[in-house]
Amino acid sequence: QLGTENGRNFADMVDFYLKIYEKNAPQLKGCPIHDPLATMVALYPDLVTTLESKTTVITEGVQRGRTIMDPAKLNQKDGKTKIALNVDEKRADQLFKSRLTRILKAGE
Repeated sequence: QLGTENGRNFADMVDFYLKIYEKNAPQLKGCPIHDPLATMVALYPDLVTTLESKTTVITEGVQRGRTIMDPAKLNQKDGKTKIALNVDEKRADQLFKSRLTRILKAGE
């Protein structure tokens, strides 16, 4: 849509990525964008609604990286982790597309 080489190259990468998700996880009807969303939330914390909880991260074994929260300690004032529950999808989509467009245009 940009009509630029960067835009076409990026579109090719996204098409490839989407096809993998379409094949392996069709129920998602798309693909997750965890990393861009984390960046957007760092810049715009009001993009998500959160819940505070004490959490533990498993650091060894097959479940390494799994995050566990204590349901008994939800919304306690001493909670150290904010867990995103809802995303303002429309705003996130607009932010993502506008930033990406600016980056791809600047690279020409």
